[in-house]
Amino acid sequence: MSGFHFRRQHPIGPFIADFACIKAKLIIELDGNSHDNRQDYDANRDFVLREWGWKTLRFPNVYARDKPDDLWREVEAQLRSGFH
Repeated sequence: MSGFHFRRQHPIGPFIADFACIKAKLIIELDGNSHDNRQDYDANRDFVLREWGWKTLRFPNVYARDKPDDLWREVEAQLRSGFH
């Protein structure tokens, strides 16, 4: 992902992104079990961030742990797609 850098625990307005690439306005969220009860909050948060021009990719923690190469392939595909 040459030229793209992610910041960990990056503040965006009132929100904290798990990982954020400012250049691409791409957020990666790793959701654990606690997120099962936060679906409405997460949907609203993603909507607000999308209104501000950000794209959010959500992955379960276990996916990041068990299949990190697959996760990064999906992230790279988003970066290459030029979703903006």
